[in-house]
Amino acid sequence: KKYHDGISQKIEEMLPQGGNSLAFLFDIHGTDEERDPNDHFIEVLIGTDQTRSRQALTDDYFWGDNGLIPLLDTKKGIRAYPENLSQERESHSLDGGHTIKTYASSRLVAIQIEVIRCIRDNRYCRGKFGADMAECILKFVSPFVSD
Repeated sequence: KKYHDGISQKIEEMLPQGGNSLAFLFDIHGTDEERDPNDHFIEVLIGTDQTRSRQALTDDYFWGDNGLIPLLDTKKGIRAYPENLSQERESHSLDGGHTIKTYASSRLVAIQIEVIRCIRDNRYCRGKFGADMAECILKFVSPFVSD
C-alpha cells in the first residue's frame, strides 16, 4: 500500500489537475524469464498492456528510430521483446502488471521493463545496462521535456 500511495502522490505532482502535460512512468524490475514466447533469448521484456499503457504515444513514435525498443536493440544491442508492433499487440503474458494497468492514462505513459537475472546478478553487466537504459530513456522522452 505504501509503495502504490507513493506512486500516486508522485503522479499527482507530475500531472496537476487541469493541465495538459504528459508524464512517463517506467516500472523497472527483474524477471526470471529469459526467452520470448517464440523461445528466443531476450534480455528485457517491455510491457505496455498491449499498447494501452502508451496510448498517448503514436505507434510511429514508439517504434520509430527513437522509439524505446529500437533504441535499446539497435543503438545498445539489448535484446528486447516485443520486437515489433504486432508482437506488442498480441502479447498477453508480458503486457505489464498492476502498476502499468493502474496508472496509465491519456496523460501518463506507463512502461514496464523487466530485466533478466544474469544482467542483474553481474555488477559489470548491471552497471552497463543501467547506463545504457538511462541513455535510451532520456533520448526516448527528450521530445517531451521542456527546458
